[in-house]
Amino acid sequence: MKRTITYILPLVFSLFTSGQLLAQSVALQLDASKDCNLYRYCTDIILASDSGEPVRMGTSSLLLTYNAEALTFHSYEPLAYNGGQDCLDGTMSPWSAHEYDAYSHPGKFSLTLLLNDAMPPCAEMDEAPAVTIGTVCFDVKQQGSAPEISFDAAHTSLNSRQANNGTAALPVSSWPTLSEAGSLACDCPGAGAACDDQNVYTVNDQYDNNCNCKGVALDSDGDGIPDGVDPCRNLAYEAENFLEGNTTVHNHIPHFYGDGFIDYTNDTSEFILLQVETSIDGEHQFTFRYTSDHRDRFLQLAIDGEVVVPALLFPETTDWEDWQEITLPQILSAGTHEVTLRPVDGWGPNLDRMVVSICDGCTDSGSPCDDGDPCTIDDVLDRDCNCGGRVIDEDGDQIPDLCDPHVGTAADFPLETGIAPSVTENWQTITLAETYDSMVVIATPHLMHKTDLPVVTRIRNAQGNSFELRIQNPGGTTSANYAVYYAVAEAGTYSTEHDGIKMEARLEPATKTADASNWWGNREQRTFRQYYENPVVLGQVMTQENEAWSVFWASRGNHSAHPPEMNNLSAGKHKGEDYHTTRTDEMIGFLIIEAGSYQVRNRILEAGLGSDIVRGPNNNGYTYDLDNPEIRGAVLSAAGMDGGNGYWPVLFGEQPIEPGLIRMVADEDQIHDTERGHTTEQVAYLAFEDRICRYDADMDGICDAEDVCPGFDDMADEDEDGLPDACDDCNDNLIGRPCDDGIACTILDVYTEDCGCAGIPMDSDGDGVCNWDDICENGDDNTDTDNDGIPDACDPNVGDATTMPIETGLITGVSDTWQTVTLNRSFEDMVVIATVQLPSYDYAPVVPRVRNANGNTFELKVQNPGGDTDSLYDVHFVAVQAGKYQAAHDGVTMEAGFVSALETANTSSWWSAREKRDMEQQYSHPVLLGQVTSENDTRWSVFWASRGNHSGNPAEPDNYAMGKHVAADTITDRAVETIGYILMEAGQYNLSGVMLEAGVGPAIIGGQNASDTYNTVVPAPNGAVLSVAGVKGGDGHWPVLYGAEPFGNQSFELSVDEDQISDSERWHMDESIAFIAFDNTNATIPNLALTTPDTPEPTSQVATVSPTPEASIAPDARLQAFPNPVYDVVTVNANVKSGAPCTLTVVDMNGKVRLTRIQPQTNSPLLQETLDLSHLPNGYYFLHLNDGGRDRTIRLVKVNGQ
Repeated sequence: MKRTITYILPLVFSLFTSGQLLAQSVALQLDASKDCNLYRYCTDIILASDSGEPVRMGTSSLLLTYNAEALTFHSYEPLAYNGGQDCLDGTMSPWSAHEYDAYSHPGKFSLTLLLNDAMPPCAEMDEAPAVTIGTVCFDVKQQGSAPEISFDAAHTSLNSRQANNGTAALPVSSWPTLSEAGSLACDCPGAGAACDDQNVYTVNDQYDNNCNCKGVALDSDGDGIPDGVDPCRNLAYEAENFLEGNTTVHNHIPHFYGDGFIDYTNDTSEFILLQVETSIDGEHQFTFRYTSDHRDRFLQLAIDGEVVVPALLFPETTDWEDWQEITLPQILSAGTHEVTLRPVDGWGPNLDRMVVSICDGCTDSGSPCDDGDPCTIDDVLDRDCNCGGRVIDEDGDQIPDLCDPHVGTAADFPLETGIAPSVTENWQTITLAETYDSMVVIATPHLMHKTDLPVVTRIRNAQGNSFELRIQNPGGTTSANYAVYYAVAEAGTYSTEHDGIKMEARLEPATKTADASNWWGNREQRTFRQYYENPVVLGQVMTQENEAWSVFWASRGNHSAHPPEMNNLSAGKHKGEDYHTTRTDEMIGFLIIEAGSYQVRNRILEAGLGSDIVRGPNNNGYTYDLDNPEIRGAVLSAAGMDGGNGYWPVLFGEQPIEPGLIRMVADEDQIHDTERGHTTEQVAYLAFEDRICRYDADMDGICDAEDVCPGFDDMADEDEDGLPDACDDCNDNLIGRPCDDGIACTILDVYTEDCGCAGIPMDSDGDGVCNWDDICENGDDNTDTDNDGIPDACDPNVGDATTMPIETGLITGVSDTWQTVTLNRSFEDMVVIATVQLPSYDYAPVVPRVRNANGNTFELKVQNPGGDTDSLYDVHFVAVQAGKYQAAHDGVTMEAGFVSALETANTSSWWSAREKRDMEQQYSHPVLLGQVTSENDTRWSVFWASRGNHSGNPAEPDNYAMGKHVAADTITDRAVETIGYILMEAGQYNLSGVMLEAGVGPAIIGGQNASDTYNTVVPAPNGAVLSVAGVKGGDGHWPVLYGAEPFGNQSFELSVDEDQISDSERWHMDESIAFIAFDNTNATIPNLALTTPDTPEPTSQVATVSPTPEASIAPDARLQAFPNPVYDVVTVNANVKSGAPCTLTVVDMNGKVRLTRIQPQTNSPLLQETLDLSHLPNGYYFLHLNDGGRDRTIRLVKVNGQ
């Protein structure tokens, strides 16, 4: 058993509460642990009070970054500050469930804690000195790397509970990091740790990021002998690095080493002094590289101050580019020596380098030997006279090729497939084409009709070139026979490079037996022998130690209902609903294959994991599409266990394998009950091509795999149309048999007497939408004037907020030349607000200009206050109909209109140039945005707003000012311009299907190099408009969206910009900005894919909304929710089974259950429940109903809530 290791790093900061600083320090700790069985790395996020006094947290957010090369996000478990927990006084927790995003940006984990009410006390908030906020877990991809988990200081905000809006910031003094080298390693000490790669020729062996031991094949002295077996080391000393006196360096002659060479001139004071290191006593070879054009030249050689060669000859060379070498021996003792070279007569050669050969290794190094290891080749003595060789492992499985039983070519891969056409409950021997040392067999029965008894396959005595096979009915005996498809492989680990397929085939004991009473407790964890991106797991019980039946199943190690994933595998046997019997151990064989298509032994294989659609044989079979039409057979296995009764997959129907698809069902035993209906499951499959004609069941001379008309003579074709008579559509014996008439809205399609195909129409209201897809059962589904996904005939909100005249959008590539923008809507009196997206401060500052806004068009350009610009900019906009809107009728309190801007504010007249305004409605939290919408003056100006009595603060109720300004422009006079404005109550809205939020952000938005982000509840913002909300910086400003991609998960980045007329700098103090953030895709209620009774093709289905809460449900209604979109409370109606228990569940888009309502027993076929969803954030949710085994699901859209 591998150990679990824990690391703790503290983060200390000061904490405010209720506006006061607590008299203690608070630490945020990262408590990390590692599970080497699962290759899982987790860290707890712990809030601790050092003094033991209470910790009072408020709305906060944290951003963890991590090494995405080494880790992938696995799961997050919230533990504190979480919705649904009781407080000390019995009230519900004031916290919302944790919101996190671990998928948008690999390497980042964003966590939000939302406090709804600061008053109620909770143990985890007020009383506990230490609280674990939650645990985030990762799968380890690179064991040798460091996790590099840390907090992103720029995007982490810790707040006290003084306020609910996340503005009572807590200063943080330090930021911890989990970056210890080797902390992820399970199979090695970590990357860079020394090891032995069993290759005598390499040096510097160390583990890499994947815990593979690898050395480096170096020849540092360039003598052609690898360092690992080189007895000598040639140490090169570049002459230019050891100058003394007036020696000069040149580089005008080519082919020198290093940076140049010594050019001795007629000066005897020139010399070089080299520090030579030797490790042994004895004779050493000195080699000098030089050139001496057309004459002999001499240098004096001295060692440690003693002249050893008074005149060392450097013979003439053909020219200065003719580099040559001379070598002479010298006796040196171990240690450091000074070697001096100076001219004898003033003229010396050009000297490039000196190489000293130090032979301190084994004198027989490199001589052949035998290291006694059969897995190595090229055995020689190394530098230390140790005998060793090198290993070759071309398939990367850590097994040397000489000792790897599976290294070779794909043509030699030991695998075969086949079909046994008639298998009964009596044992029969299947003889194979290959002989196996250790055989793994997977076998799948073929269920022809849904009335056939359920059977599993049993295998025993699988050895050599055969195995024994039979079928077994879990509930008793059967006299029927079944076709069985099988695949056989040699146990071992295989790679794509050498075997043509990435796979492992294994035989292991199954010591537990799961059943319907306990799936979780009877999982058996297994490990992987190599890495898989998308593992496909298939298996078989391969012994019969028990006469009683059992069958293979696999799942994730940590979740019995989900299919296996990398480093998360459970595989074993189960006995379905056979509760009261026991089983002894059996051997199971199983295959793990990387999903994909392969060609092995000239046979096409395709491995995959299908979608969650396969149900029981009471249905008509379910199909998976295949990439290869040549497939003629398949074996199947359970991949997770969604249904509590247990199941195993079987091939189904008269033709279970057709070109491009497999047909199957999920079968059950009939021990506890006779029904075989089953919920949807995912199935793993290995499909194969079988080119050998082993079987011809109808004896017509056509192989079963190619048989056009199974069971009949393919050669009988009286009308010569290429179809055998028995399977010809126009044969009388087909009348009344199922067919497909090609019409989506019919059911029970059958062949007619004239060889046609017709079904029963199922479109009761005649709107062209089939009954099973009909949202509005007695109205036209095609009429939806407000584009909210709910037909007008069933829309309780048509004409209200859902039809509000609003349009949002993005215009790309806007220049400083006027262009016309055409809208999807037409407006009688259009107000347009536009905002520039500034990619970086390398771009010139520009403001958006708008004019001629009427009908369905307006004109747009950008304008540089200081001159022209050649750059193109993206511009976001909101267009609305001028007028007054009220929440009761329109879903929002808002007014849009126009005013004249008579004054023009500038850097010296913010106070005096304010233009106070009176608005038509009352607002608690007003958000005021505007735009200059005329061009009476071609010179630039831009909108600004503030309080009527304070130019530096945002507008407040009944205290408004707005107009235009020119900031620091030296020319301050401007003509009167028209200002278009939108004033609305801060909040979140769904207007005509557009999700948006209006608000005024905190004063944190600066100028150049000081951008920041605002958070928004819009699930996926991709647009926003901004306006000045008070001017604190005297130079003036206007807001811009900042960066090439300013929108994140429920956030956007923005900055403020300035003109460059009086100065070029664009730095600015922090300002508050008014904003409207939105999803400009105009999304309506999303669709839910369902399958019609008549065809496997998916059709669109959305929640049916009743006109009023008192509306009755049609007898065949499925599941209804109204209103939808939901504001706070939703009413649910449905037809249910009388006497059956009913469970309603609300699940978010991440699969987390947010609300459950259980009705133990219903006495009526009609269910009506009211659900309070006010505690849920805005977004999309699933509403799921189960009434005694029947499941139905619709989607909800939550808006205007918290």
